[in-house]
Amino acid sequence: SSGKTHTMEGVLGNESLQGIIPRIVQDIFNYIYGMDENLEFHIKVSYFEIYMDKIRDLLDVTKTNLSVHEDKNKVTYVKGCTERFVSSPEEVMEVIDEGKSN
Repeated sequence: SSGKTHTMEGVLGNESLQGIIPRIVQDIFNYIYGMDENLEFHIKVSYFEIYMDKIRDLLDVTKTNLSVHEDKNKVTYVKGCTERFVSSPEEVMEVIDEGKSN
């Protein structure tokens, strides 16, 4: 891979050559693993592309032309985008691999 894809993914499976996505996913889970074990986290992953001002769900190709919204807490989200619960960095990367096949 080269360009944007290489920057975002890097060489998956090679710690020194991995890109932004696997690094930040690992950082998020490392932070969670270091928290009080009595805390419970629910982590959801979505995967979509924005191309020519159109948002397309990569986990459900029937969902096209989605729109960006903001909730009452000013959190931005893509309305109608598929969300998958994950519990490890490996599960996140599996979801991304699934989306890449679309």
